[in-house]
Amino acid sequence: MGGHQVLILVLALLLHGFGRAREGEIVVDIRFVGNERVTAEQMLQTMRTKSGEALDPDKISEDIRDLYQRFGIRVTVLEEAVEGGVRLTLEVSEEALITKVETAGVPAPRGRELLEEVSLGGARGLLESQVRDRAAELQRRLQEEGRFFAQVKTSVAARDDGAVAALEIHEGPKVEVAAIKFVGLRSLDPDHLRKVMTTNATRFLLLKSYLRQDVLDRDIIELQRYLQAEGFRDGQVSLEALDFNAAQDEVTVTLRVQEGERYTVGSIRVEGSTALGAEELYGLLELAEGDPIRQAVLEKDQHRLLARYGELGYIRCVVEPQVTYAAEGTAVGVRYLISEGDQKRVRAVVITGNTNTKDVVVRRESTLKPGDVANTAELMRTTERLRALGYFTDESGHNLVYARFKPTGDPLLEDLFIDVEETRSGRLFFTAGATTDTGFFAGVLLEKTNFDISDAPSSWDPITLFSEFWRNEAFHGGGQQLSLQALPGNKVSDFRLSFTEPYLFGPEEFPYSLNVELYNRTERLFDDFREDRFGLSTTLGKRIDDHWSAGVTGRLDMVDIEDVEDDAPDDVEDVEGTNFVPGIGVFARYRNLDSLTDPKEGYEVGARYEFMGADAAGAKMVLDGSWFLPLMEDERGRDQVVALRGAVGAAQGFGGELPFFERFGGGGSTGPFAIRGFEYRGVGPESSGVHLGGEMAWAAGAEYRFPLYSTYDPLLDEEVELLRGVLFLDAGAVEDTVADVLGSPRLGAGAGVRVRLPFLGQTPVAIDFGVPVLSESDDETELFSIRVSTRF
Repeated sequence: MGGHQVLILVLALLLHGFGRAREGEIVVDIRFVGNERVTAEQMLQTMRTKSGEALDPDKISEDIRDLYQRFGIRVTVLEEAVEGGVRLTLEVSEEALITKVETAGVPAPRGRELLEEVSLGGARGLLESQVRDRAAELQRRLQEEGRFFAQVKTSVAARDDGAVAALEIHEGPKVEVAAIKFVGLRSLDPDHLRKVMTTNATRFLLLKSYLRQDVLDRDIIELQRYLQAEGFRDGQVSLEALDFNAAQDEVTVTLRVQEGERYTVGSIRVEGSTALGAEELYGLLELAEGDPIRQAVLEKDQHRLLARYGELGYIRCVVEPQVTYAAEGTAVGVRYLISEGDQKRVRAVVITGNTNTKDVVVRRESTLKPGDVANTAELMRTTERLRALGYFTDESGHNLVYARFKPTGDPLLEDLFIDVEETRSGRLFFTAGATTDTGFFAGVLLEKTNFDISDAPSSWDPITLFSEFWRNEAFHGGGQQLSLQALPGNKVSDFRLSFTEPYLFGPEEFPYSLNVELYNRTERLFDDFREDRFGLSTTLGKRIDDHWSAGVTGRLDMVDIEDVEDDAPDDVEDVEGTNFVPGIGVFARYRNLDSLTDPKEGYEVGARYEFMGADAAGAKMVLDGSWFLPLMEDERGRDQVVALRGAVGAAQGFGGELPFFERFGGGGSTGPFAIRGFEYRGVGPESSGVHLGGEMAWAAGAEYRFPLYSTYDPLLDEEVELLRGVLFLDAGAVEDTVADVLGSPRLGAGAGVRVRLPFLGQTPVAIDFGVPVLSESDDETELFSIRVSTRF
């Protein structure tokens, strides 16, 4: 609030009782004294109080405010009883009208730049109070930039051509925070305290942190709250010192912390529960007698109790933690008061927002049906399944699926409302990018993630067809997937057409699925030859239950080995020309993950076996698995996770070795046998500089994933991670025999980041720096890998 606004408020309050004794008397006359710049007519036109009308003190207060805001004049109102009513005399004190604003203390160009920032450049006709308010705003902005000592002083002088305001500006240097220290700590970790603060010490050249008094003041308040939340009820935090260097462009911040005694849990009681036994209830609690009383643990226990009751259908249950402090001592009593409410069941599942998508596409993903217990865990699972489809997301990749229970007239029944928002699920765009595994590429990609092959357009005219397709009015809403891509590249060119029907025989709880794919892939990974693969594959899958899925696959491939050099390895020369490779296989997978799109807890394992015939007679088998272990959750709900993976592969040719193009390749950052720190297909048997792959392979990896930067999404009520760090260790080998594959492991270690950019949707950019720790002399290594696709 500016200074002149404060003045208006004060005057209005002082005059609130003005004229109450004469309220209702007729205003006979209104006079003005002391006005020079503003005429009486101008003021009368602005005022609500009029001659001949009844005196209203509230109108007088409004007139004082309006006259100041419009003309910059302060008014004192005097009343005088006269024949027939009351006369009002307004004593006017006019504020200076600024005709020019000048600067001092900074070079003229910089002065003009600063004046423009607060709309004072070339300003004329401003009131003195307005200029002072904008000068205060300029000082605030300079201090927000980290110029801790910035000051802007305003003076006004009268000249022949009008009043001139002079702003004396002292910017001062930007003050970097060199260090943050704490004195008085006994048990708290200073690193934990620093994480609570917005003020940080400068760590890197490009990540400087500057001192701001307002931010530091808020930090002290937050630290005080943190102490209390950690059980230090009487804890105090204060600023001890700001130690500046000689140039006053660096500062060491020292804060004094008086922890006081830490309060601990003396007793715990859970009251009000009838649906759960005492053993289960107390087993859900993390807080125990003798522990420090910590707010975060109290809230976690509250959420655990609510989650358990929600699983049982008590979705309106209320859990209230209460902490009682004794008159003496540091032992506290903790009570969890539970108001269970009624157990609810689902009356109906209501789908809204799906203007062009069939109801069944949304409804079949719901794990809750009418008559089921209103289980909040299943509500979250339904939401996750719908979000994983990717049908309802905006251009930035944000999910537009919201599921909730809604009360009905029956106290025992609730409706499940699933709200979705339709967006263009068909995308035609140019794409360009690079991976260190497959090189640079550019091309065209058509994706339709909510395709309906039976939804024909109103006309097959190309313009109508494309227009309706783009507006989701044709070939849309059936929950199928269609993908067409043409991505030529310098090392790998990929062309493929893919169609998937996830519910082949209708909306079953555990459906069959069908995928058909036509592809043509050309690889120029080595100078000695070119591999060109054209094929057709079909997969029939079956979801057996909530965790198991299985299926059969078949493929027909034509593999051309062309442009073979004279010094190419014999294994390459032996298969030069066209090779026919039919294959049929089976697969099974068990998945138990907390999230399909971004798992943080759980595991999955899979196995696949394939028979091949004709020019590549033989068999291949691969076993793989992944495990996700949450380590801890920070105060913003972001998880630190350890991700483990492993894969084993074995192949055998019938009557000889398999052709090299059907063997396993190791290295790179993608695929089951990825080993970062090594090139894609840069590990394994080698001949004449060509890595030919092997019939035995294994790989294992461990990643520590931790949040670096996130933003809060109020629609999802959760933190959305935009930047994540990883530390990794990969190992593996590719050889032709069991003895060799176990006896020659490769090891790579490194770090990386995962960046989620809005224009890339859900797909993050993965950047890794890996160093080979164990390698063989003929291995091909790489320190840097990136997986990114940029749309424009």
